[in-house]
Amino acid sequence: MLQTQALIFDVFGTLVDWHGSIRRELQTTLVDGLGLPLDAAALATAWRAQYQPAMQEIRSGQRPFCDLDVLHRRNLDVVLNDAGVSPAVDDATLAPAQVMMVACHSSDLAAAAAAGLQSGFIARPHEGGPGVGETQAACAVQAQAGNLLQLAQGLLAV
Repeated sequence: MLQTQALIFDVFGTLVDWHGSIRRELQTTLVDGLGLPLDAAALATAWRAQYQPAMQEIRSGQRPFCDLDVLHRRNLDVVLNDAGVSPAVDDATLAPAQVMMVACHSSDLAAAAAAGLQSGFIARPHEGGPGVGETQAACAVQAQAGNLLQLAQGLLAV
């Protein structure tokens, strides 16, 4: 295996428990707080199910382009600059083969591999709700683990 010099991560779903955190907040705020008769888990799942159709409307030209990721990145750059923090990734001089993309989505890892990056899979069997997630990578990866700690331990042991 190539010596990994850096890891990059898919955040949404891989590192952030989107479904679980949204479900908890809906439960706390709407069900427990306001007493609304809702199924917080079902509501979180329904909200997530709207993502791809909305993105398809943008891809097809039905809706004008709106890149939320770019907006978030610009805001992050301003905050980091104001704090005197230089984005490390901009200063990195690593070859793609020295960087490992870590994700719980095989499609992200396949795209990373196509760009010359190494890929590391973290199992998130409930990432999209109960039983809705990948337990094994569906593509070739250089590392695979049940969670982030196991992945780190495996990489450090090499």
